[in-house]
Formats: sequence, structure tokens, C-alpha cells
Amino acid sequence: MDVIVGIALDFQEDLIQLATSPRRILRRERQRTPVGRVQQMDSTCLAWLVRQPGRTAVEKAGPTQQILAVVRTEDYDTLENRVLKDFVIRCIAAADLYIREHRSRFEASARYKAVAALRDVCRRLLRDTPLVHVRSLPASPQLNYVLLHDRAYRELWSWYVKLVRRQQVNDEAWRWQRRLWADFVRLRVAAQLIQPLVEDEFAARTPFAHDLWVREEQDAGCWLLPADWPGPVVLKGERGAVIVAQCVHPLALDDDESYCGLPVARWLGLTGADLAVVFSPLHRPVNGQMVCLFVWAIHSASEQPQDERVTGQPTRACRALRRLLDDEGRQGVILRGIILRSHLQGEVLDLPSASCGQEVDVYGACVPADPRAWHEKEGVFDLRYCLYDCLTRVHRGG
Repeated sequence: MDVIVGIALDFQEDLIQLATSPRRILRRERQRTPVGRVQQMDSTCLAWLVRQPGRTAVEKAGPTQQILAVVRTEDYDTLENRVLKDFVIRCIAAADLYIREHRSRFEASARYKAVAALRDVCRRLLRDTPLVHVRSLPASPQLNYVLLHDRAYRELWSWYVKLVRRQQVNDEAWRWQRRLWADFVRLRVAAQLIQPLVEDEFAARTPFAHDLWVREEQDAGCWLLPADWPGPVVLKGERGAVIVAQCVHPLALDDDESYCGLPVARWLGLTGADLAVVFSPLHRPVNGQMVCLFVWAIHSASEQPQDERVTGQPTRACRALRRLLDDEGRQGVILRGIILRSHLQGEVLDLPSASCGQEVDVYGACVPADPRAWHEKEGVFDLRYCLYDCLTRVHRGG
């Protein structure tokens, strides 16, 4: 549940009560006061009175009959009320974002209506309550006695911290959006591996299945643990062929480690790929085929799919993989590549595929940065087809 939904459902009434009657303090100020209402004077007021012409207080008050005196006034401009005002402003921004994201699909839901009502309430609180006289919060606040011990303000502080932390996570996601996109692409590839491929011709199972953990907060832009991937995935065909597929994160292996006899870690470093998927027979014969699939996740929302540097990237990647295979001089190894670039348009666009012989092929596509578009668009770029091609290469021995 989004934090703003929790605030709308659990804290809205308390927020209204708190903003309508916020805590106030009495401050002493020197003001011109009618003579009959003077209650207190200090040395500064007395010094001012002595300098005025006249012998009595009435004469010194002059035509306005006012003298300088100490007056007690109610003041709402305290640290806890500045936190309250900042909280209300942040609630409006978070509610606007929530409404924009869910307007087309969940306008009738109770959560959506609660958040919309909270936004209207917060706008009214900023306009019609004593918060008008409270200054904005200039920097990150520090806990004071009221925020720590007053029941209402203590609950406000708890929600305030959650809301600020959520917005900070979003800010970090913008800063590290390239790595966030790479994590999403890795998840898509892993999910497609687990699902049965091409009308159950290959049935998938994970003998060592485990939960995929997502961090509560990013670590240098990464939300998934490098070694925490579903696998190996066992894919069994109709004719009894058993193929093992393993996703390898660039940070999961050391530079000198290998997988199934292939220097996957070094290859990932040389190619700059964000994920490698190794397909190999369960019982590999001497001349059996192996396929190593490289996946590049490129965040390029500002580039147009028609640009030459975008359309020509599969060709350049194919040539690089060809040189890598020739330098290694390995037999029975096929290299494949998938380039997935993000863009802001609402459809999936294929990039020209490239081939350097039967051993090296690279596919490419520009896909929307919005993950929901992947479910709405089918048939233009099928990630499952690329995986099926790798499986058949291993299955048929080339």
C-alpha cells in the first residue's frame, strides 16, 4: 500500500483536527498599546516613555493615547507546526502523483477516492487554518520535545518520516534510473524463462526455487541482490531433451570464475551486458551445443527509435560478439544477444536484427519505459521467441 493511501485511510481525521487547532505559544512583543490596556512594561518601554514630552502618562501618550508596552500574542510559527505545514504540502504532491497514476483504471476504488478527498482537505487546510501564519520549513527538521512526546504530533512525525523516505526513494530512482531499468529487464527475462515456452513444447521447472527478494531501499541504484536469481531452470522438451538455463548477474561471479566451462564473468565484463543466460544440455555430449545469451538493458528515453545510433546498435553488438567468439576459438558455443532500449512512446518497436554467421545473432527492440505497456502489446517483439531460439539451438545441436 502506498504511504499516501495509509495517510488518507488512517490519519486524515487526526490531521484535520491537528491543523484546525495547532499548538500555539504566547510570545512577548513590544507594541503601541492604548493607555488603559497596558499590563506590562519593561526597561525598554520605560526608557521610551521617559523620552516622550509631557509630565504624566496621558500627556506622554499624545493624541493617539498609545504608549509602548509589552503585549502577549498567540504565535503558531513553531517547529512542530512548520513540520505540520510541510507534511500537508507533501501530501498534496504525493496525492497528485497517485491520482495521475491511477486515474484511468481505479477511479471507482475506495483508496483512490480516499486519496482524492485527502488532497482536497489538505488544500483547504493550507487556505483556511492557522497554517497560513506558519512559515515554510527551510531544511530537514530536528526532533524537539513536542514532536517526541505529544501524542498527536508524535503520530504526525511518524507519518512524516515515512512520506519523506518514500519521496527520497523516488529521487534516488531518478538518479539511478539506468540501473533500475536494468533490474526490470532482468526480471522480465527470468520470468519468461520460468514460464512454459511455445505452447508447452518446453516445460519449465525450478528444482531449487526460492523467493526473489527486493531491497526496501536501493543500493547504488540496484534493488535486487546479484546472486538472488531463480535458477537453474530445467526445461524439458517433448522428446526427452533436458536443457538447463541459468541467469548470471554481472556481479554474481568473480572475474576468474566460469559457468559450465564458459568464462561468463569475463565475457560480461568485455561486452558490458546486464545479464547472461547460459543454455546447456543436462548431460552434455562431447560435441554438444551451448548457447550464451547476452542481454543489454539501455535506458535511452530521450533518444528516438529512428536514430542511426539506435537502429545500428544490433549490428555493432553482433560484430563485437563475433570477434569475442573468434578470439576465444571455442567450438560448440553459440552467442546470442538481445538489446532492450527504453523510450517514451506507447508501443514496442523492433530494431533491425543482425547476424554474423550461424553462431552469432543479435535482436533488438525499443520498448516503453512504462512496464504496463509490456502486457498490452503482443506480437511486435516477443522475448519468448528469442529464448525459444536459444533452446532449439541446444536441442538440435546447432
